[in-house]
Amino acid sequence: MTGSILVLLLALLQAPPSPPPMLADPAPTDVPLQMLGTNAMGGRVFRVPAGLAFDTVAPTLRPGDELVLERGIHAAFTLADLRGERNRPIIIRGEPGEEPARFPYVKATAFGIRLVRPQHVVLRDLMVGNGQGPLVLIEGSRNAEGQPLESNVQLLSLRLLQDQAAPAQDGVVLRDADRVDIREITLRGWNRSAFRIERSSRCSINYCVLDPSKSLPQQNGVEVTQGSRQVAMGMLTLGPKVRTAFRLGSCEGLPPDTPAASGLLLMRCSVPEADCLAWIGGVDGLLMQWNTVTDPRRCIWEAGDACGLPRQVVMAGNLFSWTPGSIDRLCDVPAAMPRESVQLGPNLWWSAEIPAAFEAIGRPFGVEVAPQVLDVDPRVEPRFASPLEERAKAFGWQAPDPAAPPAAAPAAPATGPSR
Repeated sequence: MTGSILVLLLALLQAPPSPPPMLADPAPTDVPLQMLGTNAMGGRVFRVPAGLAFDTVAPTLRPGDELVLERGIHAAFTLADLRGERNRPIIIRGEPGEEPARFPYVKATAFGIRLVRPQHVVLRDLMVGNGQGPLVLIEGSRNAEGQPLESNVQLLSLRLLQDQAAPAQDGVVLRDADRVDIREITLRGWNRSAFRIERSSRCSINYCVLDPSKSLPQQNGVEVTQGSRQVAMGMLTLGPKVRTAFRLGSCEGLPPDTPAASGLLLMRCSVPEADCLAWIGGVDGLLMQWNTVTDPRRCIWEAGDACGLPRQVVMAGNLFSWTPGSIDRLCDVPAAMPRESVQLGPNLWWSAEIPAAFEAIGRPFGVEVAPQVLDVDPRVEPRFASPLEERAKAFGWQAPDPAAPPAAAPAAPATGPSR
């Protein structure tokens, strides 16, 4: 169920500066860039000065080439039809500096960074901020059968900043993309969704920090629309007071015949003080495992029937803890939703108001295929959302993985005559 998470290790080696040749100029409007040398993949390394428009250089880039954005402020940019290769991706990265401006800053407008129909591209080490739409937008394409073509894009070590209200603003949007790996992204403030996955496949979001702003709505942490499949979300840390941490199987704006989202994995995430952990709509296949949810403000999770009812949902190993009187319903589901559409493996549910409050807020929804733990106070410490109670340590985002191989026993000390 967990799928594979692609990690591409790139060794970047810049040769000593040589006389600065220019990029080939296929059109009069192309912007020449200074070439610094070559990298370990044999690609050319080009420097992009702050403030210089470079959208038109995309057709001149070859597999293994690298664009290095200098420190400073850059305008929003679009790069279309980049064509790297599996072992020689095209790299767009920032020149690292010192904190607090560690990476070059891309000043967003309608968007920040837009990659159109990319193939085998790495985008990393940049800050993007304050747009009216997506700060990073990956727009793929589809084949004749309507399936997204392979993008094979990696978004690594980006910092996304937003402190302005904009109803259509998102952090990262993937649209009609296949094989996108998002890793180690930090978001500080957003309006609609921190991550929005639209009709995309084989994508992963891992080791990201979603830090809400006090002045913005933060409607969704991660949104996955119908028509998406094989999406893995893991090791995400959310700040407090996101409205819906995960909106899964949404259908707004999509054709009515769009298939349900399928093959979704939500694992090892920490969600404090959200209105709700998850809204689940048109989903056919979801595993929610080893997540920690503390002090939700309305419900643990809910289902909506406007986009179709969810099917084949499995919840196991999760830790749910809330303050008495803080939630309206434990699980807010339509009356028509079959209980067997959700299977409950072992989960820990704790509040000082249970079991008496089950009369008012309802019991955990689903078919219990394993006993639920209802009488263990996990004593979650707030800094790392980890349980102090020993009996609770098998649950939540820091729980040990029972499928992991055991650690090797330390080697016995050598014996023999001393010297």
